[in-house]
Amino acid sequence: AVRADIAAPVDRLPARQMSAGQAIDWRGYVRPYRSSSRVVIQYKVGSRWYDGAKAQPYGSGYYRVKQKFTSPGVKTIRLRVYSGNKSYNTWTGYPVNVTVYAWHNLTSLNAVTSDFEEGPLPLNGTYFADSIIDENATGDYGEWNLSRKCTTFQASVGVGDLSSYSGGVAEMRVGGDSVPLKTLQAMLGTRTPISVNMSGYLRLVLETRDLTGGYYDPAFGNARIRCAW
Repeated sequence: AVRADIAAPVDRLPARQMSAGQAIDWRGYVRPYRSSSRVVIQYKVGSRWYDGAKAQPYGSGYYRVKQKFTSPGVKTIRLRVYSGNKSYNTWTGYPVNVTVYAWHNLTSLNAVTSDFEEGPLPLNGTYFADSIIDENATGDYGEWNLSRKCTTFQASVGVGDLSSYSGGVAEMRVGGDSVPLKTLQAMLGTRTPISVNMSGYLRLVLETRDLTGGYYDPAFGNARIRCAW
């Protein structure tokens, strides 16, 4: 049983979602305060718990402890208070799952199926190193596996500056599974940033369709997806 000397902390839980490289910031109070106490964020690997970041409460028992995760995925963490005195017990909180997300360029992922070219492309004067390109406006289609673990697709939509046909207009579509989520047009001399909510979808779908004929290169510039894998 937990003795009064190491009472449960009155705390503020960290956010349940974060980006890789950010820190879980857990704050609160240990009451009553003991100068020998230590507050620790523990993380679970397999069936074992490991001590992570540590902090010493001070003043009225206030503590603030930060734990950084650099890799994406679901992290199971909990708070533990060590008394620093063998005659008193520790206090261990309930486990909390925190989902850590990271950005991935589509050009670094294996598509389920894709007709698109991949590579660098200038769009309206800006160079995009990781683009998904419908070369010569042939009308392309691609799918990427998300496994319901992604939140956001981002890209800049336009037509490559080196295109030989200046009058080309393409329809650009972003979908989740079989659901159309975003449709817009791309043309030479314009660049449109887009951000599409992909939460809960199994697959990202990109499609292009030529509306005018001619040889030009509509593209999703620096196409990327934010996922917990």
